[in-house]
Amino acid sequence: EQLLPTDRNQKGECYSIRSVYFDTYGDECFYGNAEGVDRRSKYRIRIYDNSDRKIHFEIKQKQNGYIRKESFKLQREECEKLLEGKSFDVTVQNDSVRNRVMLQQQLKMLRPVMIVDYERSAYICSIGNVRITFDRNIAASTSVMDFFEKKIPMIPVLQPHVHLLEVKYDEVLPDYIAQALNLGNLQQISFSKYYLGRQVVD
Repeated sequence: EQLLPTDRNQKGECYSIRSVYFDTYGDECFYGNAEGVDRRSKYRIRIYDNSDRKIHFEIKQKQNGYIRKESFKLQREECEKLLEGKSFDVTVQNDSVRNRVMLQQQLKMLRPVMIVDYERSAYICSIGNVRITFDRNIAASTSVMDFFEKKIPMIPVLQPHVHLLEVKYDEVLPDYIAQALNLGNLQQISFSKYYLGRQVVD
């Protein structure tokens, strides 16, 4: 019997996630992660199961150990322009997230640098707003213009058969979940797919 239900967006055992990460001319995102800067941001475009039906530009901000995500939707045509290194044409009224990205493009030459691709199995629990994910086959590529292609030459980020477990919850992690995961024998670490991917492909 399954301990937790799967994420409602997951149709089978897993789903695929592909992101293209952006960085500034001076690689502030990369070096901010390497140096452990407390307040840092990541910029990425994300799709699921190699489909262009849902394309989101996301800003992931980390500060004082807390993570905040903001996003807005993209059309494929607009996404392809960004992959070519072009900037947003004009500001969009009442869309502060998009406008902040455009400002980074203008001031710091924010541009696409790398693709990260992996498979994810996700499980949820309403108590404590728990979300548990298992990521595997994490791989990276600098072929950003092939973002929508089904097959891209990729370089593995982790050793074979090594998976990434992530446990997120708001306040309380139910005991039965903690016991099932045997968290007492695990070590909490900071893991950045973008940072490790850059180390592999650069």
